Amino acid sequence: MNRRTNIKTVTIVIVLVALLCLLTGASRLASPLQVERFQIDCTDSSCYLVDTATGQVWRSSDRDFMSPKLDVQPENVPAEVKNLLGQWKSTDKEGQEITLRLEVDGNARGVEKGKIHEGRWQTQGEKIVLTFDDDTLWGQIESDGRMTLWENDDDEDRLHLQKVK
Repeated sequence: MNRRTNIKTVTIVIVLVALLCLLTGASRLASPLQVERFQIDCTDSSCYLVDTATGQVWRSSDRDFMSPKLDVQPENVPAEVKNLLGQWKSTDKEGQEITLRLEVDGNARGVEKGKIHEGRWQTQGEKIVLTFDDDTLWGQIESDGRMTLWENDDDEDRLHLQKVK
C-alpha cells in the first residue's frame, strides 16, 4: 500500500509529542520544605547535619542539634499567638542559660541548668500560662518585646526572656 504522508498531520503529531515532553518534565517550584534539603553524615564518634540551602552545619555534640531546624509557622494562627511561637532565651542569676520553646500545638519545652522540662502553654486574655510538671508560670509580653515570667503575682524574681527564633 502506498500512502501519501500528510504534512499537516505530521506537524501536529510532532508538536503534540514536544508538548507532552515539556509537560512531563514541568513541576512546581520547590517549596521551602524541600525534600533532601538536609543531609546527615555520621562517623564513629559523631554525626553532622548539613542544611544544603544555607550551608549551616550542626554537630551531634552541639547543644541545639536536636532542636527544630526550620521555624515554619502555620498560616491560620492569630497574630498575637504567632508572636509567642518560637524560641526564647535568658540567663538566671548564676549565669546559666535558660531556653523556652513554644510550639503552635500548645507544647512547651524549657531547658534550665541542663534539665529539660516538657509542658503545655496557652493564653488567657493578655497573659500566658505555662504548665510544667507541677509548676505553673504566668507571663506576658512587655512593650519592648521581651517575655516576662513569674510564679505568683507577688513574686519579685521575674524572668525576662528575649525571642531568638
